[in-house]
Amino acid sequence: MDVFIINIKQCQSNIREEIEEVRNGKFDVLDLFDINSFETTFVHKELAVYKNIHKGQRIFIIGTGPSLRTEDLDILHKNKEICIACNKIYRVYDKTLWRADYYGFLDGRVIEDCINDISDIPGKVFLGDSYHYDINDYYKNMTYFHYIEESWYPNYPRFSEDFSRGFYAGGSTTYSFGIQLAAYLGAKEIYLLGMDHCVNGKITNPENHFIKEYYRDNEEAKYKTAVFRDDVITKAYEWAEIYSRKHGFRIYNATRGGKLEVFERVDFDSLFTNSE
Repeated sequence: MDVFIINIKQCQSNIREEIEEVRNGKFDVLDLFDINSFETTFVHKELAVYKNIHKGQRIFIIGTGPSLRTEDLDILHKNKEICIACNKIYRVYDKTLWRADYYGFLDGRVIEDCINDISDIPGKVFLGDSYHYDINDYYKNMTYFHYIEESWYPNYPRFSEDFSRGFYAGGSTTYSFGIQLAAYLGAKEIYLLGMDHCVNGKITNPENHFIKEYYRDNEEAKYKTAVFRDDVITKAYEWAEIYSRKHGFRIYNATRGGKLEVFERVDFDSLFTNSE
């Protein structure tokens, strides 16, 4: 068996589609760009247990935009919905009984802000291992997954089908963790809530989140250079929409308002027969 070796500098989906034609039985294709997903250091075989454990069910991915209401979280709790959340949303836990079932951290700045709290967050907490590329210590009681950061824009990013080998970056934690995880868990329907997809001024502006204490005063300085790239994030969402339709599941936007129009919109309250 001959081996066909390529090294693409960016995730260029059109080129990769053409390469698939090479997979006709004459060649094994090895893409050096993705070689680290095959390194044993970055393969977390234990994560395979999550494959399809919620097959056919619906899963909610919760954002932190200003449209989100604590009452919405209470409804999710009452109806025992499966939920994925990220970053600092746990800072609303003192105001609601709702708790995310799966919780993700990718951004090193956010991890450093929250590190004293992470071990006490209920549910399954995942950390992207790219945080440890430098000299950062690994944390006990965390579940690590490989976070594959790569250049892809203005092309589409990739979408992982194997959690044990990692998830691909897509400009937002919602794509880079939430949507790919929900698909891996086997969701038939994925609902986004609190994804306003817009930023007013700097990212740390309290108006950008549904709780004013989302960023604390001593945390703001490290986010001075953070920029909301709606063009990049939208491109990734477009690919998630295309991918979902090709692979038999759907993504809906149940956010109350906002500017995310990639996914079909649904009314959040209509998803529950009794939300009182």
